[in-house]
Amino acid sequence: MFYLTHFFKTFMISPFKTSVLVIVSFMLVLTAFFAQNINLILEREMNQKEKPHFYALLENASQYDGIIPQIKSLPGVESIKFENHDEMQALLKETAKQLGVDDSVLEEVISGQYIGLKINFYPETSKIRLDEAREQIQSIFGAENTTLTPLKMPQTSMVQNYLSQMGAQILILIFILLWLLILFSWAEVARKQAYLIEQFQRKKQVCFKLVLSGLLFCTFVAAAPSFYFVRPSLPELITVIVFFILGASFFLRAWKWQEQ
Repeated sequence: MFYLTHFFKTFMISPFKTSVLVIVSFMLVLTAFFAQNINLILEREMNQKEKPHFYALLENASQYDGIIPQIKSLPGVESIKFENHDEMQALLKETAKQLGVDDSVLEEVISGQYIGLKINFYPETSKIRLDEAREQIQSIFGAENTTLTPLKMPQTSMVQNYLSQMGAQILILIFILLWLLILFSWAEVARKQAYLIEQFQRKKQVCFKLVLSGLLFCTFVAAAPSFYFVRPSLPELITVIVFFILGASFFLRAWKWQEQ
């Protein structure tokens, strides 16, 4: 408690530098604590941008009242969106061009009475499930009355995949670098606070103990309440605590007032 008290006294020497160090330490601990949750959120956000889907053009649309729920009940189907006439015409023309379908055949298809559906699937749905769903939709509506566009799979870059898996770890690394810069900038503040104690109370390694007690206090205050809400990401949290100890060990070196 003695060293922690003197850690807080550094606020009187440099309120700004000490406040920034404490805030960044809190942010670093919380980022490490919730690393798994952060990665899950990033992965979900990446997956929400585009999902596996295809479009279904259903002729004689008036006959299908009540059949749509059957599609929603198929394994892997997340949602169904009705497309308006103009959007479906543009999509069909693009698809027909890719498949090399004759324009006259296309005009015959789109001139009839039909509805267009965009059928979205959950990102984790396997290719086998997707193919089965296409077959069942044709079976429900009849192959002769159904036109399906090719399945479109979401395209994610290598960077997006890496961020969705390691985003929290990258954030922790950035905070650690920022924290080290702030710690070294704040070092003189801690040494001034410790110097007189070492000289007049004959205590050893005061600066190291002062800094370490302050950083561990920040860790406890940031992490302890969070245990009630979520299971911590222990590897990342332990890594941050190790960095705090290594950072505090920087203050083991003896310091003289003239060095300021």
